[in-house]
Amino acid sequence: RSLRASLRKNTAREQTATTVGVLLDGCAIEHLVTGAPAFQSGVLERGDVLERIDGFPVSADDVERLLSLLVGIDEPGSEVTLTVRKPGGGGSRLVDVTLARVGRETIEQHQEMFELFISIRQLSVHT
Repeated sequence: RSLRASLRKNTAREQTATTVGVLLDGCAIEHLVTGAPAFQSGVLERGDVLERIDGFPVSADDVERLLSLLVGIDEPGSEVTLTVRKPGGGGSRLVDVTLARVGRETIEQHQEMFELFISIRQLSVHT
Protein backbone atom coordinates (compact mmCIF):
# COMPACT_ATOMS: atom_id res chain seq x y z
CA ARG A 1 0.00 0.00 0.00
CA SER A 2 1.39 3.36 -0.99
CA LEU A 3 0.77 6.30 1.28
CA ARG A 4 1.86 9.82 0.51
CA ALA A 5 3.48 11.37 3.53
CA SER A 6 4.63 14.92 3.84
CA LEU A 7 6.93 16.49 6.37
CA ARG A 8 5.08 19.70 5.82
CA LYS A 9 1.90 18.19 7.18
CA ASN A 10 1.58 15.19 9.46
CA THR A 11 -2.03 14.07 9.11
CA ALA A 12 -1.88 11.87 12.22
CA ARG A 13 -1.10 14.87 14.46
CA GLU A 14 -1.34 18.62 14.36
CA GLN A 15 0.75 20.30 11.72
CA THR A 16 4.45 20.23 12.54
CA ALA A 17 6.50 23.33 13.24
CA THR A 18 9.51 22.18 11.20
CA THR A 19 10.41 20.40 8.00
CA VAL A 20 13.35 19.32 5.87
CA GLY A 21 11.18 19.73 2.76
CA VAL A 22 10.55 16.30 1.29
CA LEU A 23 7.34 14.73 0.08
CA LEU A 24 7.27 10.96 0.30
CA ASP A 25 5.39 8.18 -1.41
CA GLY A 26 5.85 5.42 1.14
CA CYS A 27 9.61 5.61 1.76
CA ALA A 28 10.46 6.96 -1.69
CA ILE A 29 11.20 10.65 -2.17
CA GLU A 30 8.56 12.00 -4.51
CA HIS A 31 9.43 15.71 -4.39
CA LEU A 32 12.00 18.06 -2.88
CA VAL A 33 10.70 21.50 -1.91
CA THR A 34 12.79 24.19 -3.59
CA GLY A 35 14.89 26.06 -1.03
CA ALA A 36 14.38 23.46 1.71
CA PRO A 37 17.30 21.70 3.43
CA ALA A 38 16.73 18.45 1.48
CA PHE A 39 16.88 20.35 -1.82
CA GLN A 40 19.85 22.47 -0.77
CA SER A 41 21.84 19.41 0.30
CA GLY A 42 22.39 18.55 -3.36
CA VAL A 43 22.48 14.90 -2.27
CA LEU A 44 18.82 13.86 -2.25
CA GLU A 45 16.87 13.23 -5.43
CA ARG A 46 13.44 12.11 -6.51
CA GLY A 47 13.33 8.31 -6.39
CA ASP A 48 15.77 7.94 -3.49
CA VAL A 49 14.38 5.53 -0.90
CA LEU A 50 14.60 6.18 2.86
CA GLU A 51 16.21 3.22 4.61
CA ARG A 52 17.04 4.74 8.02
CA ILE A 53 16.32 7.91 9.97
CA ASP A 54 18.85 8.73 12.67
CA GLY A 55 20.06 5.13 12.41
CA PHE A 56 16.61 3.57 12.89
CA PRO A 57 15.30 1.38 10.04
CA VAL A 58 12.07 2.68 8.48
CA SER A 59 9.34 1.05 6.44
CA ALA A 60 6.36 2.24 4.42
CA ASP A 61 4.33 -0.22 6.52
CA ASP A 62 4.83 1.97 9.62
CA VAL A 63 4.22 5.51 8.37
CA GLU A 64 3.43 6.82 11.86
CA ARG A 65 6.91 5.82 13.09
CA LEU A 66 8.55 7.14 9.93
CA LEU A 67 6.92 10.54 10.38
CA SER A 68 7.69 10.59 14.09
CA LEU A 69 11.39 10.04 13.37
CA LEU A 70 11.43 12.67 10.62
CA VAL A 71 9.77 15.27 12.83
CA GLY A 72 12.00 14.43 15.80
CA ILE A 73 11.95 17.11 18.48
CA ASP A 74 10.26 19.47 15.98
CA GLU A 75 12.55 22.44 16.67
CA PRO A 76 14.19 24.59 13.99
CA GLY A 77 17.92 23.86 13.86
CA SER A 78 17.58 20.31 15.19
CA GLU A 79 19.30 17.79 12.94
CA VAL A 80 18.14 14.57 11.35
CA THR A 81 20.30 12.06 9.47
CA LEU A 82 18.65 10.29 6.57
CA THR A 83 20.12 7.15 5.03
CA VAL A 84 18.79 6.73 1.51
CA ARG A 85 19.21 4.06 -1.11
CA LYS A 86 20.12 5.69 -4.40
CA PRO A 87 19.02 3.60 -7.35
CA GLY A 88 21.48 3.40 -10.19
CA GLY A 89 22.19 1.62 -13.43
CA GLY A 90 24.81 -0.66 -11.88
CA GLY A 91 22.90 -1.33 -8.66
CA SER A 92 22.15 0.87 -5.71
CA ARG A 93 24.17 2.45 -2.93
CA LEU A 94 23.44 3.82 0.53
CA VAL A 95 24.15 7.47 1.28
CA ASP A 96 23.85 9.39 4.56
CA VAL A 97 22.88 13.05 4.66
CA THR A 98 22.41 15.17 7.78
CA LEU A 99 19.89 18.00 7.49
CA ALA A 100 18.93 20.79 9.85
CA ARG A 101 15.17 21.19 10.25
CA VAL A 102 13.79 24.65 9.48
CA GLY A 103 10.53 26.36 10.35
CA ARG A 104 7.68 25.55 8.01
CA GLU A 105 7.00 29.24 7.44
CA THR A 106 10.54 29.64 6.07
CA ILE A 107 9.94 26.88 3.52
CA GLU A 108 6.54 28.28 2.59
CA GLN A 109 8.17 31.68 1.92
CA HIS A 110 10.88 30.05 -0.24
CA GLN A 111 8.23 28.14 -2.18
CA GLU A 112 6.16 31.29 -2.75
CA MET A 113 9.24 33.21 -3.99
CA PHE A 114 10.16 30.34 -6.33
CA GLU A 115 6.63 30.20 -7.76
CA LEU A 116 6.64 33.99 -8.24
CA PHE A 117 10.00 33.79 -10.03
CA ILE A 118 8.67 31.06 -12.36
CA SER A 119 5.56 33.15 -13.11
CA ILE A 120 7.64 36.22 -13.92
CA ARG A 121 9.99 34.15 -16.07
CA GLN A 122 7.08 32.65 -18.01
CA LEU A 123 5.60 36.11 -18.57
CA SER A 124 8.89 37.47 -19.90
CA VAL A 125 9.25 34.54 -22.31
CA HIS A 126 5.74 35.10 -23.72
CA THR A 127 6.08 38.87 -24.17
